[in-house]
This record gives sequence, C-alpha cells and structure tokens, in this order.
Amino acid sequence: MNNRVKSLIECGIFAALISVLSLISIPLPFAVPLTLQSFIIPLAGFYLGYKKGLISFLVYLFIGILGIPVFSSLQGGFYVILGPTGGFLLGFIPYVILAGIGSKQINKTKIKSFFFGLSGLILCHIFGIAQYALYSCQNFLSAFITCSLPFILKDIVFLFSALVISAKIKKRLI
Repeated sequence: MNNRVKSLIECGIFAALISVLSLISIPLPFAVPLTLQSFIIPLAGFYLGYKKGLISFLVYLFIGILGIPVFSSLQGGFYVILGPTGGFLLGFIPYVILAGIGSKQINKTKIKSFFFGLSGLILCHIFGIAQYALYSCQNFLSAFITCSLPFILKDIVFLFSALVISAKIKKRLI
C-alpha cells in the first residue's frame, strides 16, 4: 500500500477514534465532563507522530466546529471552543504535538517520551484552566481546583497507558 494512502487511512481512523471517545462522556457537577479524549490524544501523538497526530486532531476539531456533534455531550459548533471546555480542546494541540515529538524517543527511552507527553498534558491543563477561569469568572486557582485537579491522576494514567500501548503496537507492526 502506498505510504500516502496509509497515512490518510491512519489519520482518518484516529480522527474517528477521537470523535467516538469524546462522545463517551460522564457529566460531572461542574462544566467539565469526564471523557476518554485524554487517552486517545496522546495515543495519536505517540503512535502517529506529531504531524499525523496533529492532522487527526485538527480534522476532529474542524468537524466539530462545523457543527457535527463530535464534542463531549454530543455538542458541535464554534461556540464550544468559546465555552468552559474550549481551552482543553485547544490545549490538545500542544498535547498531541509534544506526545508526537516524544514518540521519536520511545525506542530509546520511554522516560523521555513520557516527559514530552507530560509537558503536553500540563500545557493542555493550563489552556483548559485559563479558559474555564475566564468563562466562569473564577481566579486561576479556583478554576484549577474545579476543572483540573479532579482529572490529573486519571490523565497521567491515560498518558502512561497510551505510551505503553503505542510502543507495543509499533513493536508488533515493525
């Protein structure tokens, strides 16, 4: 199979996976639901690399912005980017890029890969906290406690799981 065709198929599959796992959403008392996005985003980066991982995420993001309900809680439209969770959606951009950059380190050392991914996760949370703070008129610390702190441990476990799964898939395919 042509490499270009293979790349298009991989990007399409990951865009679809991001869409599906975003829809598996557990509403919480505050505006940020629990989703599986924080698993599939680093997996896309670690497995596809930063270019194809970013393309996959941007396809998902643009589909959602166009109004197709692929964002959490079956939402779609540009207004979601401006809402309480919009910062997390934009924060997934550096997250997938840094995980993708870290993917080049997987064969050398998983620790470097993990720290690239962790840097992306931290940036994602900073974007999300900032947007949530603006949206809810809270200070940064209050927004952190509300929309980030409850998810940090889960997100780190997802990051580590995505790294391990990606490395195993790559090893079997090579």
